[in-house]
Amino acid sequence: MDKATLSFVTMLCFVVSLVVAKENTQNVHFYDEDVENYDIETIDVYPVSQSKTLKRSKVSRSRSMVLSAPPVAVENDKPYEQKSTTKSAYNAMATKGTGPIISTNDISIKIPNSNNADSKADYIYLYFNPDKRLRLYGEPCEWGTVIINGFPEPVVTDWEFPKNKTIKWNLNSYATFLKSVQQDDWDDIVLRTVSSDGIKIERVIVNHSGEEILDYKPNDWLDKPNDTYLNFAYEIIKEKMGDLNNPKNQVVIVGLLELGKTDGYKYGTGGEWCSEFASWCLRKAGWDTPTGNIGSDDMIDFFDDKGRLYSRNDVRNKTYVPKAGDYVAMDWDGDGEGDHSLIFSHWKGGSVPSTITNNTEFRTIEGNVSGGAVRTRDRRVGDILNVGKAQ
Repeated sequence: MDKATLSFVTMLCFVVSLVVAKENTQNVHFYDEDVENYDIETIDVYPVSQSKTLKRSKVSRSRSMVLSAPPVAVENDKPYEQKSTTKSAYNAMATKGTGPIISTNDISIKIPNSNNADSKADYIYLYFNPDKRLRLYGEPCEWGTVIINGFPEPVVTDWEFPKNKTIKWNLNSYATFLKSVQQDDWDDIVLRTVSSDGIKIERVIVNHSGEEILDYKPNDWLDKPNDTYLNFAYEIIKEKMGDLNNPKNQVVIVGLLELGKTDGYKYGTGGEWCSEFASWCLRKAGWDTPTGNIGSDDMIDFFDDKGRLYSRNDVRNKTYVPKAGDYVAMDWDGDGEGDHSLIFSHWKGGSVPSTITNNTEFRTIEGNVSGGAVRTRDRRVGDILNVGKAQ
């Protein structure tokens, strides 16, 4: 077995072990817990279709909803290291391990048009970890009235999950809760029911920071007591790996696993973190790249010192052709200074172009982009400043 194959097998075994460990940890906790234990942090979430305050009169504790979307970071698809979110601003938005709310964060489920697929259950649970969950309510099916300040107001008294229906929940409307969720907890979300009136789930879609991290068709039951859980850790990994062009490249694999995450501290700093993210991915594959609060100049110097640095002209004339997992510094304004760092994934079209020009495009994995998240993007050779050979 060659070194590349051995490295890939090692990485794959590591990823699988993480999934199994998380599933086992969560399931043990879930089976032992009191599902209505109020010590577990729980927030009530109502479907997007409900746009006014709802108050549930059937239970003793208040369950009200006021839709108020939090401010989200301005999206910039060509970020400058010098113009990214400052560290003080970042600290005001999130604590270490979490991250600011960026773009869309939502979940939707589709219930098929089949016999008994619907349910009279009021809600299901969405777990991010065993101690943090959202209570996702279905569609209102019964209404009543209460007197508020002397005037009758409509209230929902019952919810349901009707068949042949897609229900969507906008998580951005619950900013305080969402900002407290650890970014890595998005990797192994779980749906759970506490009702014996089961729901058949045809499809589940989850968006995190505007990145679709799950589009899965389980076509399975969420039903107590036999099918109480649907764990999506494995499916989320497969979804993120959907853009994987070279299955043996560890740098690309670890980068794709981070899609949608906004926690710059994980990669090195709470401020500008595009270079920190690129370096973090390379270190996961065994490179001793710079750590801490760094910039593209640090990464350029690293590869230059090792005799592995190439210019845009080198790429155009094919003196060196970038490969999956290589480091790339971008120069948006042509001033000869690095403005942004990223990881090269693959050439558009899947293979090396016969001719490489300024307009030739390639796919990337990069951090702190479009509002401050990990994303894949298509970039132009004409914007390259340098390439660091990492293969």
